[in-house]
Amino acid sequence: VDRRVALQQRHDGAAERRAVVDEDDHLARQRARAAPRQERVLQALHALVQRRVALFVVEHQHLVRARADELVARAAANAQVVWDFCAANPWLQNLAETPAIASTTSVCLKFNDARIKDGESFAKAVAKRLEKAGVAYDIGAYRDAPAGLRIWCGSTVETADVAALMPWIAHAFHAEIAAQI
Repeated sequence: VDRRVALQQRHDGAAERRAVVDEDDHLARQRARAAPRQERVLQALHALVQRRVALFVVEHQHLVRARADELVARAAANAQVVWDFCAANPWLQNLAETPAIASTTSVCLKFNDARIKDGESFAKAVAKRLEKAGVAYDIGAYRDAPAGLRIWCGSTVETADVAALMPWIAHAFHAEIAAQI
């Protein structure tokens, strides 16, 4: 009886092992059939993601270009305020004598008045007067540049602020002319 029980248990264990192997084979066959389908789904998803990313990049480029155009336009408008002021006041000129090379961001100006005795000290005095009034900082020309003023007109500055500075420049100019006499 014990031998029969042992043989039966061994036979049952082998059957269980065969059932597990058969089930593994069945799952392997299912995976093999599903693999091409999954691959196609993954490829379709990958293509969809690529199209979405490409559309995002194109849309983002359009937004960046539009924003860049706005910033360039603002700098040009700021510079135009200064240039119009120079045109109305012959004692102040753009340092760039050729309009094609005139900067729209860092507009450099020079004083052009026969009453000015020392151009460098006059320009420094005007810049100092504007700074003391709290309307312009670091407006003096670069150390190696001709005497004058340097106005930042880049897109970080509001056009109204540049326009508000112009009467102050006129005031400082006339005050320094009067101080020389």
